[in-house]
Amino acid sequence: MNREEFYLLAAPVFATYLARVSSQEALRYTASALEDVDERHSRELLLTSLTPNPGPKLVEDKLPVVRQFGFAVSQEEAGVPKPVLVSSFLSNLRAYAVGKLEAAMQQFTGLFSAMASMMFAPLLLLFLYAYGLFGINPTELYSLGALISLLISLLIYRAMPKDLSPRVYGPSLPLAIVAGAAVGALAYNYALPLALAPLVAGAVLTAWLLTTRRIRWYSLALEVPPMLRDFASRLSQGVPPDLAMREVAATYKSAWMIAYFYSIPSLLYSVAKAMYMAISWAGPNLEAVDYLQALLNERERAMRRVTSLAFIFIAVYLGASLLLAYSLDISTTALQTVPSTGQAILYPVPPQQAEYVVAQLLSLMTAGFLFSVLMPNRGAWLSLSVGGIAGVALFYSLGYLWAIWA
Repeated sequence: MNREEFYLLAAPVFATYLARVSSQEALRYTASALEDVDERHSRELLLTSLTPNPGPKLVEDKLPVVRQFGFAVSQEEAGVPKPVLVSSFLSNLRAYAVGKLEAAMQQFTGLFSAMASMMFAPLLLLFLYAYGLFGINPTELYSLGALISLLISLLIYRAMPKDLSPRVYGPSLPLAIVAGAAVGALAYNYALPLALAPLVAGAVLTAWLLTTRRIRWYSLALEVPPMLRDFASRLSQGVPPDLAMREVAATYKSAWMIAYFYSIPSLLYSVAKAMYMAISWAGPNLEAVDYLQALLNERERAMRRVTSLAFIFIAVYLGASLLLAYSLDISTTALQTVPSTGQAILYPVPPQQAEYVVAQLLSLMTAGFLFSVLMPNRGAWLSLSVGGIAGVALFYSLGYLWAIWA
């Protein structure tokens, strides 16, 4: 987690404590509550709180978010009323967080549009290869498709909000990579779908999560945003925090796990637990809860935008790919029947070879696209499995379609 995101998530916890205790104590309690969110940054915040005068040190920081903490500490020491101070602190950071996320989404849209045109490069090379106009090895085509899928995956992964830590997978991650590479090599040698590689890797991760019972952590993490909304609505109605948590725990399993301070490596879950600790000790602060809700709503909205944009592109890409596959199958078959005059411009590959290369490339890239879209929110185990299943299904579906077209 980067430092700026940590302080944005720490703001409602700090504001809740600040309404009850001094600014230095609020910093200390916030650092302790957020240890599960990021140990390094929470330790830094704790060390800052232990200095004789943390306000000037925070104000001189290079990050605007951290400077807001410094302004809050300085204003508290200057005697500004706590309600005014907390309200100003949260409203400033809320506006900054929303603007930052919106700017990141606009940047992602521009980069994605620019990189999306690169996705059609393998289709162009495939077209030239099928007609014998470009001497490229099918392995190079597969490698190019995998490379472009990887670049798109990295772009989407950086843009989408992330929750569960990769530490969830433990030693199964390198094992899945080795198993996927081995199956990919076997698939290449025995003319099987290359998309079997991510499918097997996803199966290994799924088996590990089921064996260690960590697969439930994903459902718990997805429960946190609606659980927080339910909890906040009960607090706004004047329900005491303990009673509100008991009522929410009847619907959401994550609520009673938070109440018993159970830890899982989930960002949202850890923030919700820290917020509950602050509310239990310092009392509810509706402005802080509203800030956290607004932050989660913006994260969900950003995730929906990224996902919808990616799925629209995947649909367009698959449509163009199927159209290209159909035209290549018809045209290469027709060109094979044309008598050679010795001065041919086109030297199409055999239709069966073109069909095989097209099916492999499209199935591999489909698996890569689905992996990149699902991975930040649903985890590598599900994204690899779904991408692998979709890729294998597309490989055999194209073979069936070519049999019909023939």
